[in-house]
Formats: sequence, C-alpha cells, structure tokens
Amino acid sequence: ALARGRYAGVGGLTRSSLWPLRRDRSGRNERRAPVLSVDVRVTEFRALMTEHFGHRARSVASDHVFGVLGERTADQAINSGIPTRDVWFAVCDAFDVPPAMRWGLPD
Repeated sequence: ALARGRYAGVGGLTRSSLWPLRRDRSGRNERRAPVLSVDVRVTEFRALMTEHFGHRARSVASDHVFGVLGERTADQAINSGIPTRDVWFAVCDAFDVPPAMRWGLPD
C-alpha cells in the first residue's frame, strides 16, 4: 500500500504528481497507479548511486555537473525530465562504473 502525502526517497513528490491523470469510460478524470516501465526508476537510480559511491552518492548527484546532460547535475537532469536511465548512463560513463552495475544492481 502506498503512503499518503510525501513518499520517502522520492524527492517529496505527492501521489497526485506521480500518478497520471486519465479519463475513465464515462469521460471523468481519475488518478490511477502508473504503468510500470522498463526505465530506471528514481529509487533504483539512488540505490545504484549508493552502491557505487557509498556515502558520497548524494554529493555526486547534487554537485557534479555533466556536460552530456546539458551542464546539469544528475539531480537537476532528473528534475528537468531527462529519463533517469540516461542520467545513470551519463554517471556510468563519467565515473567508470563497472559494466555489471551499468544494467542494475547485482543479485
């Protein structure tokens, strides 16, 4: 079950900002849970960053500017709508992340 109000670890986004607005069959607007995608989720991105950078993960995400992301930090890029997967790949390229981690956390 999802918590009400703020989501832990998702930058303080609310349920209504995360769940897309859709029309039901009668034409009324309603909020539904998002469809799962194959893209990297923000929570998985944070876990990958922590796995590779340890306690420095937040600092890297908020302070390091990536040219390939339009002179943005990872946090700025995600907040501006750049797909999280593309941000993760930029981090991988800039910091020589091992190939095994490029595609997700090891099992």
